[in-house]
Amino acid sequence: MAVFNFPFFGNFAYFPSMAAPKKVPPRSASKSKKRTSTPLVPPISDERKKEILGLVLMVVALLCSLAVLTFSVKDETLIERAFNPSAMGVGEIPTSENALGRIGALIAYWLVPSFLGYFTLVFPLAFLILWGYYTFRNKPHQPLIRTGLRMGSIALMLSTITGWMNIVFSDTKDPVVPHLSGCIGIELANILIGIFGSFGSVLILFVLVVIGLMLTMDRDVQTSVDRAEDFFFELRERLSRWISERESQKEQDISEKHLPFTTPKEGIFSRSTGEITPVPQPEAQPLVTRSFPALVISTPQASFEPTATP
Repeated sequence: MAVFNFPFFGNFAYFPSMAAPKKVPPRSASKSKKRTSTPLVPPISDERKKEILGLVLMVVALLCSLAVLTFSVKDETLIERAFNPSAMGVGEIPTSENALGRIGALIAYWLVPSFLGYFTLVFPLAFLILWGYYTFRNKPHQPLIRTGLRMGSIALMLSTITGWMNIVFSDTKDPVVPHLSGCIGIELANILIGIFGSFGSVLILFVLVVIGLMLTMDRDVQTSVDRAEDFFFELRERLSRWISERESQKEQDISEKHLPFTTPKEGIFSRSTGEITPVPQPEAQPLVTRSFPALVISTPQASFEPTATP
């Protein structure tokens, strides 16, 4: 505290806390503009993000499809060494025959023999391509949910049918081509064969596949049945038409065999009209005669006199 002595006002005590607050100068416009300026990288819109995501999904699905198509049984040794830590540093690392190298061989091993076999091209790879396309075009994904369920059921049924064929047509207990149906198809086929037998299981699988195809195409069983009936009726009409045309062609061939023999001078026989059209003959050219001078050949005449015989 400080005490000041003024002649008119007397003593005056001054407390530092009673001082007036300092005024803060206003910020300049240039500084405020610098702080509120736009960032260097503009933000990515939601539509652009969806387009990038759709492209990534389609590319990944295509690469996985390429890995599945180039699957080789010889790559199983490479996979075994990859999952066996004790054999990682033993010997040379075998080369992969897959189009995508070792990563492609690993992806193909997970999708082909360990999943649904080659039917993974139908589901989930084809479904992933459709999902990426719908995402890229910013379309609603609700119709794809039913399509994905149908594609998955069809792929599962086809894998089970090939698994049934691998088991039934095998002379041993091991399947013939295990990577064609995958382990899931083989296990489901084993369960169905154990419950319904060989004939009953394949009949059930065939009916399920037909129903799945009908629901996938028309979404209605009655519409699919009507379409199948129209197809068989049209096929019967085409078959009857072909048989009638074949019989008429045979009759025409037989009638042509009994036609009279025609020479080029008489004419040419027409199959459409059944008549013989005469062929115009070229006109005879007049003979040109030339006169040559007569040749006179003179030969000496020999005279013969009779001789008296004794």
